Amino acid sequence: MDMRKKTCLASSLLVALGLLCSLGATPVFADDATLPVDASLEERLAYGEAHPDEGLGTYTAGSSMEGEPLVAALDTRSANGSPYWGGSNASKTFYNGYDEVFASPALKVIDVSEWQGTIDWNRVKNSGVDAVILRFAHSTSHFDKQLERNLSEVRRLGIPFGLYIFSTAQNSNDATSEAYFTQQIVSKYGLYDLSLPIFYDLESFRDSNGNAISPNSASAYEGIVNAYFNTLSGFGINNVSIYSGRWYTDTYLKAASVRPRVSWIAEYGPKLNTTFSCAGQFGWQYTSQARIDGITANTVDMSAFSSADFINVLNLPDFSLSDGTYYIDSIAKDSSSVTVCEDGSLSLYGAQGTADQRFILESAGSGAYRFKNESTGQYLTVADEDAKSGSLVVQAAYAQDDHQLWHVRASDNGFYIQSALGNWVLDLTNGSTTDGTPVRIWAPNKTTAQRFTFASASAVTTDTAFAIKSVLDPQLVMDIYGGSSDNRARLQIYNANNSQAQMFTFKQVGNGLYEIVNVNSEKPFEAQGGSVSNGGAISQYSSNGTCAQHWSIVDCGNGEYSFINSKSGKAIDVPGGNGVSGSALQIYTYNASDAQKWTLAPARTVRQELNDLAASGKGLVKEGVEYAIGSVSERQVFDIAGGSTNSGANLQLYASNATKAQRWTFSYDENGYATITNVKSGKVLDVSGGSKKAGANVQQYAPNGSWAQKWILVDCGDGSVKIYSAVRTGFVLDLAGGSTANSANVQVYDDNGTAAQRFKLYTAGVVSKVKSIDSQSVVVTASDGRVFDVTGGSMDSGAAIQLYSANGTIAQSFGFELDDETGLYAIKSAKSYRYLYAQDGDIVPGAAVKQGSPSPSSQIYDWAVEDAGNGLYRIVNAATGCVLGVSDSGKLVTVSRGDARELSVAFAPSDFKCLRSEQDADAAAHMSDLPDGEYIVSSSKNYSFVLDVSGGSKDNSANIQLYTSNMSNAQRWIVSHDDKGYVTFTNVGSNKVIDVAGGNASSGTNVAQYGSNGTLAQKWIVSKQSDGSYLIESALRPGFYLGSKGGGASNGVNVELSVNDNNSHFALFSTSPSVAKCEDILPAGYFTLSPACNSTGKVLDIAGGSSSSGANVQLYSSNGTLAQLFSFEYHDGYYVIRNVKSQKALDVDGGKLVPGTNVQQWECDSANANQLFSVVDNGDGTLSFINKATGLFLDIVGASDSVQANLDAYLPNGSAAQKFTLHQVTEFLSEGAFSFESATASKVLDVAGGSVEDGAPVQLYTSNDALAQKWYVSKVAGLDNTFEIECIGSAKVLSLADDGKLVQQTSSGSDSQRWHSALSGGKVALQNAATGQYLCVSGSSSTLGVVDSLELPGVRFNVKSVGVLSEGSYTIQLMANRSYVFDVSGGSTATGTSVGFYGSNGTAAQIWDVRKNSDGTYEISSAKSCKPLDIKGGNQSAGNGVQIWTRNEGNAQKWNLVYNRGEGYTIRSTSGLVLASSGGALALSEDNGTANQRFAFEKATYIPPALTGVQWKGCAHYSSSRYGEDWSVIVIHISECTALSQIDNTFWGTREASAHYGVAPGQIHQYVGLNDTAWAVGDWEWNKRSVSIEHVGTTANPPSCATLDTSAQLMAALARSKGWRHLTMGDNVGIHKWYSSTSCPAGTDVNWLVAKANQYLGN
Repeated sequence: MDMRKKTCLASSLLVALGLLCSLGATPVFADDATLPVDASLEERLAYGEAHPDEGLGTYTAGSSMEGEPLVAALDTRSANGSPYWGGSNASKTFYNGYDEVFASPALKVIDVSEWQGTIDWNRVKNSGVDAVILRFAHSTSHFDKQLERNLSEVRRLGIPFGLYIFSTAQNSNDATSEAYFTQQIVSKYGLYDLSLPIFYDLESFRDSNGNAISPNSASAYEGIVNAYFNTLSGFGINNVSIYSGRWYTDTYLKAASVRPRVSWIAEYGPKLNTTFSCAGQFGWQYTSQARIDGITANTVDMSAFSSADFINVLNLPDFSLSDGTYYIDSIAKDSSSVTVCEDGSLSLYGAQGTADQRFILESAGSGAYRFKNESTGQYLTVADEDAKSGSLVVQAAYAQDDHQLWHVRASDNGFYIQSALGNWVLDLTNGSTTDGTPVRIWAPNKTTAQRFTFASASAVTTDTAFAIKSVLDPQLVMDIYGGSSDNRARLQIYNANNSQAQMFTFKQVGNGLYEIVNVNSEKPFEAQGGSVSNGGAISQYSSNGTCAQHWSIVDCGNGEYSFINSKSGKAIDVPGGNGVSGSALQIYTYNASDAQKWTLAPARTVRQELNDLAASGKGLVKEGVEYAIGSVSERQVFDIAGGSTNSGANLQLYASNATKAQRWTFSYDENGYATITNVKSGKVLDVSGGSKKAGANVQQYAPNGSWAQKWILVDCGDGSVKIYSAVRTGFVLDLAGGSTANSANVQVYDDNGTAAQRFKLYTAGVVSKVKSIDSQSVVVTASDGRVFDVTGGSMDSGAAIQLYSANGTIAQSFGFELDDETGLYAIKSAKSYRYLYAQDGDIVPGAAVKQGSPSPSSQIYDWAVEDAGNGLYRIVNAATGCVLGVSDSGKLVTVSRGDARELSVAFAPSDFKCLRSEQDADAAAHMSDLPDGEYIVSSSKNYSFVLDVSGGSKDNSANIQLYTSNMSNAQRWIVSHDDKGYVTFTNVGSNKVIDVAGGNASSGTNVAQYGSNGTLAQKWIVSKQSDGSYLIESALRPGFYLGSKGGGASNGVNVELSVNDNNSHFALFSTSPSVAKCEDILPAGYFTLSPACNSTGKVLDIAGGSSSSGANVQLYSSNGTLAQLFSFEYHDGYYVIRNVKSQKALDVDGGKLVPGTNVQQWECDSANANQLFSVVDNGDGTLSFINKATGLFLDIVGASDSVQANLDAYLPNGSAAQKFTLHQVTEFLSEGAFSFESATASKVLDVAGGSVEDGAPVQLYTSNDALAQKWYVSKVAGLDNTFEIECIGSAKVLSLADDGKLVQQTSSGSDSQRWHSALSGGKVALQNAATGQYLCVSGSSSTLGVVDSLELPGVRFNVKSVGVLSEGSYTIQLMANRSYVFDVSGGSTATGTSVGFYGSNGTAAQIWDVRKNSDGTYEISSAKSCKPLDIKGGNQSAGNGVQIWTRNEGNAQKWNLVYNRGEGYTIRSTSGLVLASSGGALALSEDNGTANQRFAFEKATYIPPALTGVQWKGCAHYSSSRYGEDWSVIVIHISECTALSQIDNTFWGTREASAHYGVAPGQIHQYVGLNDTAWAVGDWEWNKRSVSIEHVGTTANPPSCATLDTSAQLMAALARSKGWRHLTMGDNVGIHKWYSSTSCPAGTDVNWLVAKANQYLGN
């Protein structure tokens, strides 16, 4: 069947390799490698690739079956012809060559492999074929290369199919390997949808030399077959059969264990000359030469198969049952049995347990039985003389007759009961399962209506627990895996351990039917999921009444039993008879082996054990008394979550809080079981759901008397108890995870001996009530010397009391007040005036001792003082009976009597008597700390914030807050002392005093102003601290201070009483400070001021060079500007410090008294004390400046040396931040490029007409950034304050002509060309060195001349730093040879094109646009391409060249231009290297000052090509100016015209509209000048600010790329004219519809247009 041509299957490996790749592995084998039996699929396929010929041999076309001996000659009849088909496609019949029916109905089946090539399965399906058998492999590693396609197609078309593998096994090891391979293929392709079996193809095979190497004995094949089938069965694959030839079958496959497995036989002749021993479907392969439509590559094997439901039970083995009495139970209906009716007929009825349902089995020899009904004593008999389907079964007296003989035949599910008369079995008429259904015989059809189980009638005890032992090994018993109570926990065999997981009870549910229930879980076990398959799992599940949970018991004799599942008829089975502890049990076809036999051993019940334990624990607690149940971790007790009273509320562990939700009572039943009742809810402790699973939750629930609510208390001998659940043994209350945290769950768990399962029981104790000491204030001292102490000296209710080292503070003094009537004491803290209590009055030891109410009212505040002897005392809480003790952390807690932590204490009188006289003395002691007077009260945390009456209110109870100092009356306070030394603070603005609200001496009590009333709430003790600050303590009670809420210091922070003196320090500043006058010690002139804390050349500076009042004063790097120069003006003992540039004075903001007040500049006023400073000579070359208004010193904030560090006024501290050095400045110009702007005319010095000629006049002109307005100032060597001023545009210097006119001249070094700098009114004046006269602007015509006076406004100029080159277009010439200019190689515009020198030719490749960057550097870009000059690769190394490159604004495109007087410019990179010429090339070089590194910039004009062809057309409708606006956006339009002429006509027509430009491919028309307004966008304001471009195109046919390209060039040219380097939508580009309601420019690809324009801009 397998081989059809000579081949080594190399081609099949292509499929195998494809499969292997899909699995993602590439195993490699050596030539001599051995493939292991359990090799992976990948390994097998790779092995096949490495060994393509191994084991395959050489074959010729045709099956090995074709050479088998035929036996047709043995048949005496002559064949009429070949086998043939009859009937119809719907119901075929197959005849042999003798016209005998082989099968009816019959199935036409073909088998195929890669030999048949690529098959058209649609045509095969329509050819009348009923099913197909696909080859999947040859041997263990050679995969059929057509399988994947064939499998996909038959599944797609729904063609029933089976599989086969050609075996080359020579022994059982080979067969096992082939079974592993089969399982791997089944798993990979999900082959669980087979209609026909997997056939094991057993034929002869040869080696590559033609030698037969196949096994040649029946015994050899018996080992091979059993190995293959058993291995697959272990994988749960049982739908397996054998294919072979007739001769092979009758010769080598005749063994009893093999022959029944052969169901498909090949014999090519008129008749199949053998019989089938299989019980089910069978097939005859009668030809290998069939032709099928759709298969063209080769012929195909054809077979005829019987129908799928055919079964011959005669071929099933007889099953041996012991003689005895049985119920015959139906597999078809649970708990229904074969019953003898009153009329003697046989029917099906529900289980009744009566004699008419019991039958006595009597062996009759040869495997047959008689069935005698126990009720009638008669035997089951086939009624008809000739048995046939439908014959009734009746009762009859004993007879030696086959009509009364029956065979029990084992099937996959239950048993067939077969009449000895032939292939007929007991059958429920029409498959019905209703009561009264007649029982008959019928031909076997595989339905459950024909299958039954036998249940021994002897009853199993149902009130006893059993261990169910395996006959294989009595030490192995049935066991629920892991002792689990979960559904689907597996049933296994396990070493006996007497646990409840190994105990079972039997609950009868039918005739001989039982639920078998695990004692531990109380759940029956079942065939998991209702499985009926061999190997199906068995697991426990909640009882559901299904037949999968029902088991019949077969008495096997000798005390041994088998258990048969009611649904499947299969037995509980130890897989493979493998008696190993931990083996999971399965259901399997009943075979009466020891693997299916069990014995029952009674077991001692859990309840008996629990009853004994309960009896032993009775009386451990008192009934009716309230208890707390605590963990061994102190203070954590049982608690009902949320204090709930509902059933189901959770039991948890929680910190003891003395609520009734944490109190419990106990009561016992007659057996000693305790019920534990919650006092609050009346509900009892309950194991949720009665679960026996470790970790089951515990809750409270309404009492119901169940075991889940009964408990056993066992004394652990160490003061703790274990609390066992009555649900099962060894099941105790447990803290989940051992946690003692709040809300830790309480559960039941297996007893493990840990502390998490031990608990303590607490109840109230008794105290002694006698007078032990007199009422007194004392210090309470423990034996270790520590004393009672209020933690942190807190004033708060709830503050803990602790033992602490004695420190003599009031927090360690306590008053004991005796109640003579009760003999009990109240204990009061002298610090807080609050009384001590045991928290919650908790009976659970470990309750914290705290200070609470100032007016105690409950027993938890009552204490007994008991004499402990030797002058020591014991303090006992009256409410709990617990003694004062100390925790490990030193806190006072309650403890049980006798606890090691119990305290015995001594009492000593306290210096603090809680008397008013003590506080009076304190006030008197500090009376002199603060003189009476008016003050600002400032927070020591931030002096800027002062006591302030909110809103400046004058009302009673107006709030007092901290607020930024503003020197208003709401922030001024008059300090006055009374005769005892107490201070009253009176507000100047309201005349009301600071008052503690309600006289409440509590932390956080608000402080407000109130009319003076003389109470203690308005009196304060003011004490000066060592750091100069003040504490302001309330006279109400010591330890309460005036403070800010939370210690805050910001606007609006509330002022209140505070017990934290760290939050309560204030500075008090007199509103009338005394600052002594100084002598006039400072020289005249102009100075920089450098603080001594500065080490890096920084000086005082007016921020931003501002001239505005309020401008900040800061520290800044010295830069020579006038904003850093100051002069000093003396006024009656004080100085005004005036800034030269702004002419404004240094000013302490608002004259605020608070340290840190900012210093600013302000209009000068010598009468304003805020601007007057006394100067102190520090004797070390430095000066300090004291402000007259505030007494504060000029100060650099934080003594910082950082740029922009602030100048403020601060308390004197002698630091370097308050010491300054003066440096006089006499020169007011520095070298560099500047413009000179007249302070009176707002115009700048300018060489008329931009001339470069000697004698050209110098004038004033409107600033335009031209080089004619840029002047380079150079200091004349060797002369102080003497400069030459050279025009950068002409390289000529500013000169005073003999006629007094200002001109430019070539430098000659004469004094008429030299200038001194001077100051006038904060501006620079230029004094000619020859005449001593000053350059001056005079008259309305802004004429330049010279004057003698420095005081005239016309001599004043603003000197502004400027760039050395104006923005614009230039040729860049080599100074060494100005005929050579910067040139883009080849005139290219391509990115990366080199730039060098070339003879000047006037082309665009030699014109460069210079633009200044925001950081002061320059961009130099090619006018032709708009691409910047760029250092190649960004590599700023000497020798590297330059190129043009797309703009990226990186350092490689930034250049510094350095002006060299008379020698042109140096072009310097950001790294400091300069451009230099070298043989016509440009490259970076170190600066050496030579002419090849110097360049001249000569103005040039570049007209973009896009503008050279612009045609002026004009229009009728526009406005002839922009009305003071300038255009800043380009607006894009679509004209809805197809030609420029149409646009021309439109704008000269009657339509009142226009645009600046119209564009078509290669054409531009201009209609409106750029300085005029087009009527374009529908919004007048935007018309004035935009340039509009119309494009030829329509909505249906938008502007072409050629049109847009022309427009992009125009837009780039417009952008260049504005100095724009980039066009951006929404910034400098817009579209018409943004400005008015229109769809214009509908369809225009604006994004493409803008991107293209940016390309033309070099981006």
